[in-house]
Amino acid sequence: MQSSSLDDEALQVAGPGNTTPDAIFDRHWAVTVLQRAMTGLEAEGRAQGRPQLVEHLRPWLMGESGYGDQAATAASLGLSAPAMKAVIHRMRSRFRQLVKMEIAGTLGDQSSVDDEMRALFAALAG
Repeated sequence: MQSSSLDDEALQVAGPGNTTPDAIFDRHWAVTVLQRAMTGLEAEGRAQGRPQLVEHLRPWLMGESGYGDQAATAASLGLSAPAMKAVIHRMRSRFRQLVKMEIAGTLGDQSSVDDEMRALFAALAG
């Protein structure tokens, strides 16, 4: 996720009908959580000797890719289509774990992590 600032990012996704201070704050929180989780995933990729992998897979991790894009990316990474799907699945799973860990780190009561995950998705949906 690259944006000039979290304010710009929050306002772009929130849209004109959902720019209340609470909605903007929630959007900032959600974007920050995702950025921190992505940074963790990138660090893991570097530690495993595959620093570019996360960057190449970012569209599928962030839900930004269209159908058919996987074949070209798989070829550029030297992966077969089934291997690419498996890598994306594992990375999505790990990304979700990192997001949950980021959320859990902000809570005193770990039982509300799932509620906070739903709040994160709601904030992103606008």
